[in-house]
Amino acid sequence: MVCDVTALTVGSPDPDRLAAFWGGLLTEDVSVLRGAPALVAPDGVGFALRFVLHPSTFLEGRPFFSSLAGDGLADPGGNELCVVMASWS
Repeated sequence: MVCDVTALTVGSPDPDRLAAFWGGLLTEDVSVLRGAPALVAPDGVGFALRFVLHPSTFLEGRPFFSSLAGDGLADPGGNELCVVMASWS
């Protein structure tokens, strides 16, 4: 069985702010996907990131990516992240 991921949804108390942060970091324009701010991947490449309202603090401080370096990088929602630079030849 094959599964195609079309979107990853991230809950946040401030989805517009989080979408703007990730849009700036990834140099992508924020658009709207099914009523929520989103970063939409070009056709056939990757998947969309949707940011939805989730007022609970349950999601705050949960790792979004593992930070192996322990450098304390985090997005405005407190989600830790690790930036991995890839080299393509």
